[in-house]
Amino acid sequence: MLAFLTACAPEHDEELVRLREEVGSLRTLVGPPPSSLDSLYPPAAPAPVLLMRMIELGDAMSGIVVDLSEQDVEHVRAGLERFKTEYVALSRLVPEWEGAYPAGPVDTLIAAVESGDPARIGAAFAGVGAVCHECHVANMAKVHYRYRWGDFAGINLSDPTSGRALSYRSSCKSWKPPSLESVPTCGNSNWRVPVRTSRHFRRDSACSLPRA
Repeated sequence: MLAFLTACAPEHDEELVRLREEVGSLRTLVGPPPSSLDSLYPPAAPAPVLLMRMIELGDAMSGIVVDLSEQDVEHVRAGLERFKTEYVALSRLVPEWEGAYPAGPVDTLIAAVESGDPARIGAAFAGVGAVCHECHVANMAKVHYRYRWGDFAGINLSDPTSGRALSYRSSCKSWKPPSLESVPTCGNSNWRVPVRTSRHFRRDSACSLPRA
């Protein structure tokens, strides 16, 4: 029995490591953005600093692609230097995200461009793009939510039928889409098309579909 348990221990440890990694990934995905971002967005900062630096990084990458298509080697090298400078600066801007900016893919791209091999360059660009994509998927939506979209709790709406004032939360709970079964139709059982009696629509426009 002891020998059996000992043999299973490595497999058990690997499973624990995998589960811990999955839990960590889920916490990153659903958790709030780092509090250090507060200093990089209004009102603490006069402008959205992180967003503007991200735009600079994307602009540098786009410039490299254009210069490559024109075989402008001199400007490709200058663009790579600019991209790497912005990349490293961004990695230090948010301490909690420093690990999301690995140096390897950028160094691989630089080496690929120096080689002049289109296949290597394409693969290297894909590697850098994968780094950007992974971080954006995990963080972009919640950063927009906190710093750009505002608090939906402060939005008030009017009920379209009663005119009663509703909070955004209440409106989401009270509104229900109409059932198609309760909507009058053209009489064609093959097409469940509402008869548009509203002043915004022509009544005959709903009955002009061909029979299936």
